[in-house]
Amino acid sequence: MFNIERSSNSEYSFRILFYPDPHTKTPEEYYESVKILHPRGTLEDGKKIVNETIKLFEQVQNVSEDHVLKHLSKEVNKANDSWEAQQQQDPTRPTERQLKAAQQKGYVQGVCECVAAISKDKGLSKKLMNTMKVTKDMAKQYAAPETYKALEQSVFAPKQEHKRENRRGRGL
Repeated sequence: MFNIERSSNSEYSFRILFYPDPHTKTPEEYYESVKILHPRGTLEDGKKIVNETIKLFEQVQNVSEDHVLKHLSKEVNKANDSWEAQQQQDPTRPTERQLKAAQQKGYVQGVCECVAAISKDKGLSKKLMNTMKVTKDMAKQYAAPETYKALEQSVFAPKQEHKRENRRGRGL
């Protein structure tokens, strides 16, 4: 009647499958009536929900599958609410703004690493920076210092012609 299995879905670590009695339905009805519930939490939390549901209904005669499924769904919803509340109270949990900043930093650092790797081809490097919408200011703010330093010496370095002109203008 129940099966708990690990789920490949990243949002949930496991899922509970509720199977109806195969003797009371046609094969088509049976497959249509299999229900999948996705509780949040640990696998042990899921086992606890299923075991408590089994204990509650094993003493009852002629209980309908719909009644069991409704109870199980209610328990999963309670567990999900509890899990959400725990996550909100966790002081180590990053805020949405912190997560977004970390994602942006990782993105910019990744682009800068790629650009630094191909920095000998200045045209391709600048094109990659433009295509990935990473500016010099973003690189300075988010890239690792050693990566930014490499970019300063290659991609962001002033053109050689400007250096010569500056020297001539100063009488060098």
